[in-house]
Amino acid sequence: MNAGRPRDFDEETVLDSVMNSFWRNGFDQATFEQLVADSGLSRSSLYNAFGGKEALFEKAIERYIEKQFRQFQEKLSDEQQGGEVLARFVEHFRQPFDARRKDCLLRKTVLHNAAKEGNAKEKHQITAYLSSLWKAIGQAMPRRSKKKAQLTDQERAALVVAVQFGSAVLARNGCDEALLGAMTDGIAKVAGTED
Repeated sequence: MNAGRPRDFDEETVLDSVMNSFWRNGFDQATFEQLVADSGLSRSSLYNAFGGKEALFEKAIERYIEKQFRQFQEKLSDEQQGGEVLARFVEHFRQPFDARRKDCLLRKTVLHNAAKEGNAKEKHQITAYLSSLWKAIGQAMPRRSKKKAQLTDQERAALVVAVQFGSAVLARNGCDEALLGAMTDGIAKVAGTED
């Protein structure tokens, strides 16, 4: 980058605005014109500072992980509140996914990439995020409950269905093999098919 005149805007504030725009609208629905309007910059200033829509999206994901996910990780790892944070996280699954709602930006991105074969950098970001999420949840689980879960056959069958489709989406996003292997091993135990 050349050493021209200093920027007369706060980069983090602009990235937060862009992140929120993608978070509300998803990648497909967020137009560059909307990103320009939300950023408060001119079209040329936004493009010159950050690049086009794809580059802005990558930066928005980085910003989301840095701000939102790090806070979630810290709460999950907290001895006092980690179990309750995990319970609220799981309870959120009851809400049907709605791309128009300001849902988890990374959940929207994972679905977008599964459908459209997202780019390599986004896949790398998602793989790192999913591995971190897996580890954070695994560390929080013992704080939630010490008793063994007794699942009904319907609950076990529902988990098999969820993992069937979820694993396909994650694999399409470049999910790491350790996570996919743990999912397969875990669901085999749930289904009673393990060797």
